[in-house]
Amino acid sequence: MVAAELIAGSVFAGHQIERRLGSGGMGTVYLAKHPTLPMRVALKVVGAGRDDPEYIALFRREAQLAAGLDHPNIVDVKDFGEEDGALWMSMRYVPGGDAAALVGTGRSGVEASRAVHIVTEAAKALDYAHEHHVVHRDVKPANIFVAPGDAGADRVLVGDFGIARRTDPAATQIDTGVRTFTAPYAPPEQRSGGRVDRRADVYALGVTCYELLTGRLPDAVLADRERLPAGVGAVLAKAMAGDPDERYGTCGELAAALADAVRAESARAEQKRRFGTRGRVAAGAALALALVGAALAWSLRADAGSRASTEPTGAAGVSPRCYFTTEVPTGDGYHVVLPTTNDGGRRCILSYVDSHPGGPGTPRATPIEGVRALQDALRRCYQRELADSDGDYSTATGLAVLYVQDLHGLDRDGVFGPQTSGAMRWPRYRDAGGEFESCVPIGPA
Repeated sequence: MVAAELIAGSVFAGHQIERRLGSGGMGTVYLAKHPTLPMRVALKVVGAGRDDPEYIALFRREAQLAAGLDHPNIVDVKDFGEEDGALWMSMRYVPGGDAAALVGTGRSGVEASRAVHIVTEAAKALDYAHEHHVVHRDVKPANIFVAPGDAGADRVLVGDFGIARRTDPAATQIDTGVRTFTAPYAPPEQRSGGRVDRRADVYALGVTCYELLTGRLPDAVLADRERLPAGVGAVLAKAMAGDPDERYGTCGELAAALADAVRAESARAEQKRRFGTRGRVAAGAALALALVGAALAWSLRADAGSRASTEPTGAAGVSPRCYFTTEVPTGDGYHVVLPTTNDGGRRCILSYVDSHPGGPGTPRATPIEGVRALQDALRRCYQRELADSDGDYSTATGLAVLYVQDLHGLDRDGVFGPQTSGAMRWPRYRDAGGEFESCVPIGPA
């Protein structure tokens, strides 16, 4: 009879043992050299219960079921047999460890995009097994192996079909009476000894995904405290529904819904970042500033093309800094309508007080033409929907300017200043008739 523990350097069934990888209810797994091929394999040897006919039946069935599944995301069986009264099975060795090890490296799980990739690849393997009438029945991070792949993407393989079960009507089932499963990942019907189908694996994959994203199992207490985004939480709640009929029909459906939810959350986060954080000054900011200076210099010379109004001044001495506009040629037969400033181009605030220098209760005699030009650019060139009436600078226009600043990687140079002006794509018009033609960056004549 084989020893309870194989030691490094020993030979078992022709395999030279290198080290112990792990153990579970269905045996101990070793890293070993294949007897004849230049490769290393994961060698599973039945440990505790090896003299129990029920465990022996389960082990043989695992080898037969796994050997019949040929899929790039399933750990393939190389060989199996019996040695000194002990059953063994050699499988592809997957360097890099399993998903359980990934969860253990951080307190809050793995990055969402990586979790989606792992779940998606595992779903491919499980759906393939289901199509071949095999339900895994023990899906968990420890049975999902993650190895370095091409171009940095994880290579994901599902293994350990130790308690898998055939579901096709023609299959002859051997009910050994052994109820081996990992309780936190098993659906209610499996824990109660009821009939299971592919939706049991959907449930377990949902629990696995929850653990990948949060670093914890979804028990009732933690679930109430967890801060998963609403869309992601809804996907996992459906996957882990107590009633199998309320779950996703396939693991692939779960993976697709998860990917959509994570993408939607990422889009919301990006939008929040753009409108709620300071942008960084782009490498081309200096060039943009130079273009603004050139455009402003042109505006000082282009008196005939300039539409200027007398600068109003209120009792408090507040003066609008963006009050003038000028037509700047950008090519033969084309021009842009560009806001200019009365403070040397330092910045333009465009606030309500600027628009109403006498105070909020003072009627405004003339619109701020610079605001009109700005709003026209935001609508035409950046497809921003603005609720502001022309010439009024309020929340909608302000948020749209922040969008442009973050889009171009600009610092917040006032609400609207020379760096932003230099980066903006102002609408271009035909000289004859003023028809809108295209959106181009501003520049000197």
